[in-house]
Amino acid sequence: MSAAICAYLVFMTVAPIATTPRRSDDKINQIVPHLIAQHESAGHSAIESFFWQIHSMYAPWMHDMGRFFPGSAAWTVTVMTAFQTRLSYKVFLAALSALMILIVVRYAREIVGAQVLPVAVVALSSCITLRYWFDPLDGFSGVVPLTILLTFAVLLILLRGSGWFSLMIGAFLWTCALVTYEVVVTMTPVVCIVLYFKRRSWRPVAAVLLPTLAISGYVEWLRSRVTHMQGDAYQVRLNPHDVVATYLKQTLGVLPLAEQWLHKTAVIHVSGTLVAEMIVIVGLPAFVLLTLSARTFDDPSEVHSRWLVLTGLGAWLCPPVLVAISKGWQENLPTGEAYVSALWGYVGFALLLAAAWHWIVRRTLRHAGPAGTVVVVAVNVVLAALAGFTVAQSFQIAQMTQAGIW
Repeated sequence: MSAAICAYLVFMTVAPIATTPRRSDDKINQIVPHLIAQHESAGHSAIESFFWQIHSMYAPWMHDMGRFFPGSAAWTVTVMTAFQTRLSYKVFLAALSALMILIVVRYAREIVGAQVLPVAVVALSSCITLRYWFDPLDGFSGVVPLTILLTFAVLLILLRGSGWFSLMIGAFLWTCALVTYEVVVTMTPVVCIVLYFKRRSWRPVAAVLLPTLAISGYVEWLRSRVTHMQGDAYQVRLNPHDVVATYLKQTLGVLPLAEQWLHKTAVIHVSGTLVAEMIVIVGLPAFVLLTLSARTFDDPSEVHSRWLVLTGLGAWLCPPVLVAISKGWQENLPTGEAYVSALWGYVGFALLLAAAWHWIVRRTLRHAGPAGTVVVVAVNVVLAALAGFTVAQSFQIAQMTQAGIW
């Protein structure tokens, strides 16, 4: 029963993605197949045209902004070529996000134990939501969920695997993540700490650290060659006040329902009827799942939960650093919003919620006696209701994008 409810909650979390129109960069990137076709019509082979398009997408960014993301360009060209209709593309993005959730949950299970799996699913449903402003879930070719998936896959491979083959696969996937979305580099310290103290070996750490140093060094060399930086988004400005203010905006903007309770202009108005429906459709199954988990709780090691907390804090607090030092986002990031790396914050905060649930249940069931049951029920109600509210927001935003409001 628990497995069926978990699968259902994952489906409900990602389902709104499949209903949205093309937004943001996707409006431009959807012409990629036509550009490739035009290049072929000029007498070039299909393979040559494919790689020409990849190079043409990221080469100007290298020269003008010192960015190095061939992985992102290759992924975008591949996805846009493979999924040319809106429906097929959006279903693919929904499936990719579902796979990301499963990998994150699998990592939580590896760290804490099997009993954390259902709690982690509910926590992710409580945090992962569509947003109207630079949404990372239903656009940008799925680059953000892809790199989160790769990061947690690397952690799983290097935690479970042994021998040089696992190290090579881990290093390869980590390199792919680094050259796909730069935010991944901010997770390096957390990943290295978890790998070292869980494996007590420097070899898995080296599989992550060496590619990071190599790619970072190359990016710094590229940036040193840029004579005139194009645009403000990738210009670094280290004014302390601006950095701290932008960091706080990005960090707080990823919290559950932040677009509703933190945004100054209150641009999101979720229908009360929709909220009530999602409380029943999503919140009630989530409550049942949490209740079943509490009844089978077997007091897991507190030490293991700490690694979940560390990973959650890293995913929530590390990626905003790159947004905070950007001159462009220092000037243009609204309060209550967050740039596309927000999905990292969703995942990180969800892991913290899962760890908090385990800590509360452990403490109350061990020391609080009968009153502990009341506390656990209250916590389950709050987390389940939050899942309902969050999924309701996703469906509301999906409806508004369909109507052409954004």
